[in-house]
Amino acid sequence: MAEAGDAPLLDMNDASVKKLIARAKKRGIITVDELNEALPSDQMSPDQIEDVMSALNEMGVQIVENAESADD
Repeated sequence: MAEAGDAPLLDMNDASVKKLIARAKKRGIITVDELNEALPSDQMSPDQIEDVMSALNEMGVQIVENAESADD
């Protein structure tokens, strides 16, 4: 059983997460800034953010530093 201080598992059905994933899948990439904007670190644990990044990676979405680096 989780302790009160533990962050809950990330809700992949959360509207902001679904929107983020849909946009990323459509483009095939997502920037670190977009991730940070959609997954505020003050509201999510590093593990939750890592879970989203792993899920995106499994979907074939490339995580890039910025949009320009994706064009290389």
